[in-house]
This record gives sequence, C-alpha cells and structure tokens, in this order.
Amino acid sequence: MSPRARDATEYARILAVITTLTFAFRATNSIIPPTMSLIAKGLGFSESEIGALALAFMGCTFISSAFINARLSSGRRRIAFISASWAYSLTFPLFYFSGPITLWALASLAGFSLGFVTPNLMTAAGTVGHDRRSVERALALYTLALSTSLMVSPVLEGFVLRYVTLREAFLAFAPIAILVGALSHALPFPSEEAKRAPAPREVIRSRGFAVSLLNQFAYQIPFAFVVTFSSIYAVERFSATSSTAIFLYVAFYTTSFVARLILTVRPVEDLTIPMVLSAALTLLGLIAAWAAPSLAVYAAALALLGIPHGLTYTISVISLSRVFDVKTRNAANSYFSSTMMMIGAFLPALVGLSADLIGLRATILALTMPVAILFALTLALARSLSALMGVRR
Repeated sequence: MSPRARDATEYARILAVITTLTFAFRATNSIIPPTMSLIAKGLGFSESEIGALALAFMGCTFISSAFINARLSSGRRRIAFISASWAYSLTFPLFYFSGPITLWALASLAGFSLGFVTPNLMTAAGTVGHDRRSVERALALYTLALSTSLMVSPVLEGFVLRYVTLREAFLAFAPIAILVGALSHALPFPSEEAKRAPAPREVIRSRGFAVSLLNQFAYQIPFAFVVTFSSIYAVERFSATSSTAIFLYVAFYTTSFVARLILTVRPVEDLTIPMVLSAALTLLGLIAAWAAPSLAVYAAALALLGIPHGLTYTISVISLSRVFDVKTRNAANSYFSSTMMMIGAFLPALVGLSADLIGLRATILALTMPVAILFALTLALARSLSALMGVRR
C-alpha cells in the first residue's frame, strides 16, 4: 500500500471513530436536559429550580473541562477521557431511579463526566488531515455527526415515550450510552511533548478567539431556551403531550443537520456570509416562536432556529482552526469549550428566572435584544480578519 493510500485509510479510520463516538455521546447527552426538565416538573420543581438544575449539569461540565482537562498533558487527558467516558456510560441509566434529591446528584455527575468528553472530541476532529481543506472537512463532519444524533435522538425518544415513562426512556437509551465508553479507547490523542502550551491571555486576547466566542454566545442564548424550556413551553402553551413535545425537537435538529451537511459538502471560504444568515434566522425564529398561535407554527419556528444552530457551531470551530496554528489550536479549543460551557451553565438559570418573573412567552421576545447585539459585534470583528473572509495570507 502506498503512503498516500495509507494516509487516506488512516484518515477514514479516525473519522469513523470520531463520528461514531460523537453520535453516541450526543444522542444520549441531548435527551438529558429536556427529559430531566419534564421529570423535575413532575416532581414539583419551579422554572427557577429547573434552571438551577440545568446550571448544576452544565456547571459541573465547565469545572471538569476548564480546571482539570485543560491542564492535563496528552497522556493524562487520554486516561481522564476514557475514565470519564465510562463514568458517563454507567451514570446515564441511573436517571431511571431519579427523585427530588438524586436528580441533582445525577445531573452533576453526568455533567462532570461530559467536561472531559466534549473538548477532546473537538480537538481530535481538528487534528485530522494535513491541509486546511481536509481539517475543515473533518470539523464539518464532526458537527454533522452532532446534528445527525440530535435529529435521530428525539425521534427515537418520542417513539419510546409512547410506551414507557420518562425515567424508563433512560434505560432504553442506555445501550447507546455504553458506546461512549466502549469507543473511548480508540480516540487519537496526538503527542504534545514538543509544544509549548500558550498562556491563556495569548488565546483569549486574540480577535479570532473573540469572533468564535461571540458567534457561539449569540446563539447560546436562544439555545438555552430551546434545550431546557421548549418542551415545557409546548406542554403549557399548546397542551402538547410529553411525547409530542419531545418530537418537536425533530424539526429543530433536522434543519440543523441540513445546514451542517451543506457546509460539509461545500465548505465556504467567506465565513461572514453564514454568520449574517445565522443572525437573521435566529431573530426571525425567536419572533415566530413568540407569535406562534398553534403548535404547527411553533414547530416551524423551531425549524427556523435549527438552521443557525447548525451553522454557528460549525463556523466557530472552523474559524478557530483558521486563526490558530497547530501549536495553539488545542489550547484555543479547550478555552473555547470551557468558556461556552460556563456560559451555557448560567443561561438556563437566567432564562428560568426570567420565565418566573415575566413568563416563558415574554422571555422568548426579550431574548432578541442581546442576540442582535452579540451578532452585530461578531460580524464587526469577523470582517476585520482576512482569514475568516477567505483571504489567504
């Protein structure tokens, strides 16, 4: 076998590991927030308490990612990754036994485990390939695997919930969760012995890092509502059943999948174009969700919001790969992931607090203002960076 053929085979093998592991991880991880929220609602939790529960889940993810994973060497990160993957696989089915107190413990433990999984998957995807196009295709395929799992997961759960309870759904998905631990041993961890770890300020002060962070932050705001409160909103406003409320995520994640598929098949040079599209569709989707007079229109609003969901994360990880070299890319990915986890930890709690004060429907409309401001800042910075506009230096 020629060297080129061996490289192609290894490239395909690593991509297969990354996409399969990503699918298993996200297909199970994605059902935790909405299903956990419905279980908590049934246990008598208020919107603020449900937001705090989401904070515990994401907050523990941030702690393990920012304060432990980001400081480990490649070899130790691999050990931590494998251990955390198995911990997640074994914790997931225990949600079946959740009660008013154990729900908090399980959310925290699952979140802590995921803090090691997410950034290492992202970093692995960003180290596959020998040129910019192959790296960006691998990153797009990684985000496509995320969307595929997010599209399939609510379909399966919605179907399962017709026959079992919310708690029993965790048992039904347990075999998929086990794949996370089983495949963790095969994820590549490139050696970093010859690399100098950059100081945090070197990464954080970069305009390229700010663009990726602001771009993702802008969408994290409506996503905090969608992932934590959309199912509750559908039940309370439109009298949807639990099964139907979960099925609504299919509309959201299907359009997200299509958006990421397009970026995988046809990588874009000028990243500001999908940024503008994301901003417009996010604001339009939020207004449509607020004004929706029926469940069908609300489903259409979620479909609109799914498109920027597919675009924003893909744009962010690609922009990081363009503005940071190989020596600093792992650090940039780690700081990006941990910062977004921190933001994601607090946003559901803030949305829940707002919902208690002014109601879920009014909260949806209130989200449009910070979203518009953040997207405007993102575009202003992005247009000052030639690498993000497809200009090669």
